Amino acid sequence: MFVSIVGFTVHNHVQRRRLTEGVRLLIFTDKSIMVIELSSGYETQQSFTIGFKAMFKYSPQAFRKKYEFYPFQLKFCVDGNQQLRGDMILDIKIIGHDKILLVVFTFNTRFGFSGMGKCWRKLHSYICVICFQSTLFFSRKIVC
Repeated sequence: MFVSIVGFTVHNHVQRRRLTEGVRLLIFTDKSIMVIELSSGYETQQSFTIGFKAMFKYSPQAFRKKYEFYPFQLKFCVDGNQQLRGDMILDIKIIGHDKILLVVFTFNTRFGFSGMGKCWRKLHSYICVICFQSTLFFSRKIVC
């Protein structure tokens, strides 16, 4: 049941959450990698680094110098607690329109998230095309 809802096994979901928390701490704090790996639930720096490289294709130190934070596995809260720090999505609104512009960018995360930034930049490179055609009803799917 968990896999059908979340899309990953419990083990994979927990691992992705731990690594997402690790990335957040790498980007937003000056804590040492040793402190970050312990607070992310890893027992050794080696196990953290191996998992990190498998998902992000870079070591934690290289990632800290180069990348911004994109929450890859958002925290799922079932108790209604709204205190989710920087990874919280706020003010979701459902609005109805006669015409809608739908642009879909897809990215395969099966082998990690190293190309997520590239996909995000690709979306922003299409902004002029999107704005120009926004008066038309169309749907476009672009694969990163």
